[in-house]
Amino acid sequence: MEAKEEIVSALPPQRDVSQQATQTTKSSDSVSPPQRFSTLRLIIEDIRAWHRLWYQSHWKDASNPPRLRRHWRECLGLVWAYSGLRATIMFRIGYGLKRRHVFILPHIIGTWNLILHGLDIPPYIDIGPGLYVPHPVGTVITAKQIGANVTLVSGITIGMRGEGGFPIIGDNVYIGAGARILGGIVVGDGASIGANAVVLKDVPPGATAVGVPAVIKFPARARETAPQGTGSPT
Repeated sequence: MEAKEEIVSALPPQRDVSQQATQTTKSSDSVSPPQRFSTLRLIIEDIRAWHRLWYQSHWKDASNPPRLRRHWRECLGLVWAYSGLRATIMFRIGYGLKRRHVFILPHIIGTWNLILHGLDIPPYIDIGPGLYVPHPVGTVITAKQIGANVTLVSGITIGMRGEGGFPIIGDNVYIGAGARILGGIVVGDGASIGANAVVLKDVPPGATAVGVPAVIKFPARARETAPQGTGSPT
């Protein structure tokens, strides 16, 4: 599984954001809502994300990964071997119970998840399908909403800054190890947050935030259309 570590340690390739870099919306309407998925479906999509990365790291032709039903033993092996996937499943179970207005039990599951895996996510946080948390220890998540196919590498804090509200994280966002995302800000779809970055202002879709405090970087094709001031610390 050595190649898997290389996948999670590198930022994903940037998309063309020349038409999106001029603005970041504070609406959460574009974020994939988990409410339209059953708890079982959310768990399956999380396992699918893990299996896709595992398949890509072990096979040369990863353009068409096999269906989960044909490789259920590998999926069970991933659940057994990786605390991050077990922690994600425990969170999904607690979230599902919370949606059904079950009293106390979701918070008990959340507490045990913190004790067993070091992952601190309250059961009421809306997180879309395809969540990938390879190293859960030290990760604290209190966001207003998180989209689909989000990667949270390790030791990440997402939460409130003073009384400024909680962040909204879009779809297909990569958040590197030790990053801090604080306050009522929006991280747009396809954005990347570098390791140990401290993000205090909005990150436009497809952009990268790095440094302390974070500086917004755009792909070369989008720099000419980037709004003025986004290259300054955030």
